[in-house]
Amino acid sequence: MCRLHSFRKRFLDPCLHTFPDQRAVRKDQSGPPAGFEELHDQDDEKIGSRKSTTPIECLPRIRIGQGRVEEAIQILTAAPNSRYLGYAYGRAGRRAEAEKLAAISPGALQQVLIYAGLGDKDRTFDALDRMTELGPVRVGRTLTFPELNLIRGDPRVKSLRKKVGLPE
Repeated sequence: MCRLHSFRKRFLDPCLHTFPDQRAVRKDQSGPPAGFEELHDQDDEKIGSRKSTTPIECLPRIRIGQGRVEEAIQILTAAPNSRYLGYAYGRAGRRAEAEKLAAISPGALQQVLIYAGLGDKDRTFDALDRMTELGPVRVGRTLTFPELNLIRGDPRVKSLRKKVGLPE
């Protein structure tokens, strides 16, 4: 794997926050993340095996972003209580399985992810609206998830942020 590809894969990692000691972005925002030199030669298996610092859902989220959805589903089906499995089913076109998970999902966050994976903006916003009772921190953090790129730029995001007291 070339250095640039390795850097981009790790820098654009949706779980960037899981390695604060090695992946913190420099204060001036220039150059690669601090500690990049130690990470660039590590392979995927090594990164995925860091059970003490990497949540089980991190590697599948990366695989989904890479378009390797079936591989992500294999990992997520083995994971206990994975909230990203329904999202992966939706992205893989396995609508029936995703809908089944949405019907039995206990929480609004899991439904937000499932409906986003299915590409259903309206139901994604309905589930986000149910999340407002959890407060601005949870809603604000959820809106930053890369899985919700589907709704970026939608005017309903602005009204949702206002509803929970987040800045526009």
